Amino acid sequence: MHPITRALIFAASYHDGQLSDDGTPYILHPIEVALLIPTDTPNRETAQVVALLHDTVEDTDATLRQIGGVFGREVRDAVDAVTHRGNEPHIDFVKRAAENTLGRVVKHADIIHNHLFRTPVEDPVRRERLHNKYEAALDYLEGRAT
Repeated sequence: MHPITRALIFAASYHDGQLSDDGTPYILHPIEVALLIPTDTPNRETAQVVALLHDTVEDTDATLRQIGGVFGREVRDAVDAVTHRGNEPHIDFVKRAAENTLGRVVKHADIIHNHLFRTPVEDPVRRERLHNKYEAALDYLEGRAT
């Protein structure tokens, strides 16, 4: 089975029944993040696999061990890099994700998708807080801040 197909099935099975804040099936978010991986990305297919899996450990009962067993160490390590840890400040999380080559690309696509398509417009306070969080992350990932 093609790795992207395998990743889609794996992620869809773990995210089954989950909904985004807007009521759409959650699996659409990882799919859209995978589609945002730039076409000129080295190892793009593997980055898209990581994008499809990027929220499975954080938001489901999938484990890094399972991901490593199915997809290998490179994918496991990248998924680990983009998995938020407990009370970890967001910018520290972004910096940690950026230390992994695939993690950096996937986290950038994830933030772009969250910022452009998932930030709520009806709550101005939350919208402003998320805008600032995402802009700080993009500034770091795009080399405008340290």
